[in-house]
Amino acid sequence: LLLRAGESHNISVLAGSYFSEVEEIFRLWIDLNQDGDFQDQGELLWAPPNPAQSGIWQDGSFELPDNLPKGYYRMRLCMWWAGNPPAPTEQSCPTQFVYGEIEDYCVFISRDYCLPAENIDITAQDEQSVLISWESNTTTAAQSYRLLYWKEGENLPADTVLIPLSNNDQWMLEGLTPCQTYTFSIETLCQNESTSSEQRTFYLQGECEEQPSMQVFPNPFDQQLLLHLSHTAQQERVELNWYAPTGAWLYSQRLSLEEGQSELSVATEKLPEGLLFLQVKLSSGEVFVAKVFKNKQL
Repeated sequence: LLLRAGESHNISVLAGSYFSEVEEIFRLWIDLNQDGDFQDQGELLWAPPNPAQSGIWQDGSFELPDNLPKGYYRMRLCMWWAGNPPAPTEQSCPTQFVYGEIEDYCVFISRDYCLPAENIDITAQDEQSVLISWESNTTTAAQSYRLLYWKEGENLPADTVLIPLSNNDQWMLEGLTPCQTYTFSIETLCQNESTSSEQRTFYLQGECEEQPSMQVFPNPFDQQLLLHLSHTAQQERVELNWYAPTGAWLYSQRLSLEEGQSELSVATEKLPEGLLFLQVKLSSGEVFVAKVFKNKQL
């Protein structure tokens, strides 16, 4: 549900009951200070003075303060039987009533409906570029977008690109370094505020240098994949990151390599069939990359 700070919003509810000629009481709260309850002053936003007749719509409206920070809030709508009602107060829904219903909703409140980009997709074009596309919410007040991206190991976005609306929700990101993992997010820029999408990660394939200290076998593989690591001087924490041929991250695994151990067995049941890229990171700082192929299961 999308709401705008400082504006009035309409609400219509229909009282329903198995019994005819039953009256219901409605109340609506929003946790405006986001402290996990509905007990603070001003959080009761809609309290019709008269009960609603069963089967008849009850219309109303409520107004949101204009100083609310943008973000997600919890809204609670309560209905209970007027025949034995608790005393109406500004507290949250009564804990005891004979018949009734409580429903919670997640609402996004913004000053400009400045909504994040959705359904982000990544398609590798070559070893130095990727096509990033996304969908804009139809109610967003976006004026432009900003793409922020950085290599693995960099703490802050190293580069930004300003993308006009005329670019049809896509951007060709060029000049990248092969055999690197990148993280990025898309920032929606509105008149008074901005909203960032979730962060996404991709691995850019290319002509990577061979890593003589790691072997992967069998390759192609069926149900079992073995890693042979010649670096066994100490105990290692091993992180495996799997990527699709497009460079899109699939999922991660974490394993341990004991001192003197050189071989690891990797669970592969979650992996899709076909070409995959495997990045292996050791706690000592070494990073290996392998191209593998999972056979089609008959």
